[in-house]
Amino acid sequence: MVQIAKNMPHLLMDGKWFPCMPAGEFGFLGERILCDLGKTGEQPSKKLLVRPLKCLQAGSSSDKSTSALEVDKIPDGTGLRLRPVVAKTYDYATPSPDGKLKREERQFLQQDVSGLLTLREAILKVVSERSPRKVWFLFYSTCKALNNFGKAFGTQQLVPLQCPKGPFPLWGHAASA
Repeated sequence: MVQIAKNMPHLLMDGKWFPCMPAGEFGFLGERILCDLGKTGEQPSKKLLVRPLKCLQAGSSSDKSTSALEVDKIPDGTGLRLRPVVAKTYDYATPSPDGKLKREERQFLQQDVSGLLTLREAILKVVSERSPRKVWFLFYSTCKALNNFGKAFGTQQLVPLQCPKGPFPLWGHAASA
């Protein structure tokens, strides 16, 4: 059974309340939380990145100034290996000043981020493994991925990334940005 921590927001899934924390470096759009659903058997811990479907307009604190987030298919998005984003409705509870959880039903966009690391976590991991040369591999791989994402949008004007062309002997193959 999941312990209820009354100082964090919670989502009700499958009849159980799960505490959620600020998503930190996962994602970039508006308010977002990371919910750890725990392990099941031999499977790694399942984590969901969750965003409210409606978010406040920048610089506003009024409920009337909200806009709905939309999920759109990327024209040339096949091959980008993006995990799907799904719209869901959950019971959501936030801590109130009296220490109780205030419960309401809300719509969210969720994405399974189980097993993923943020770029920062990946860099700290390779440095702690005393493999600082792998930081450059992460850097160039990130440049390449961002470039591929930009090209997938097709109709938008691209900003060329400032990544030099390979070959890069650190990992034995050429990378192009």
